[in-house]
Amino acid sequence: MTEVAGLDVSLLPLVVALYGVGMVVGNILGGRLADRSVMGSIYGVMTTITVVLLVFTLAATTPWSACLFVFFVGASGSTLIPPLQARLLDVSPGAPSLASSMNHSALNVANALGAALGGAVITAGWGFTSPALVGAGLAVLGLGVALVSGRLDSVTTQRARWARAEA
Repeated sequence: MTEVAGLDVSLLPLVVALYGVGMVVGNILGGRLADRSVMGSIYGVMTTITVVLLVFTLAATTPWSACLFVFFVGASGSTLIPPLQARLLDVSPGAPSLASSMNHSALNVANALGAALGGAVITAGWGFTSPALVGAGLAVLGLGVALVSGRLDSVTTQRARWARAEA
């Protein structure tokens, strides 16, 4: 924010606050979206995260747009958490507590991995906005995993219907 957008260091607490407010907004939105369609919200939010991170790399060059997109990054990332939690609970009815703990563990691993990859691309000389590009790429991979998961769920559901119809 100081190097790319040119913000004064004294404004960084406000930037962090914007990110936090975005996370609160995203969490509320994510819960509402998950109530409507768990997998649909996962697909939509993963796509949104990808777009937000890509645009952030362009928006980071001016203070006002950088701050706006810090809010959007916080909001989009947090919007994903409630539908992921709901998905895990849906696919693990026999062990909901274990599924919930795995979600939080996965988020912590992702935070550490994201920091490591972000530091690596900055160290490699790709610039201070390059972690957002890495994040966008990881979001695309996550979307791919979600699509495979949704497809497998669809196939399993269809086979169960056929088995009931034959019985």
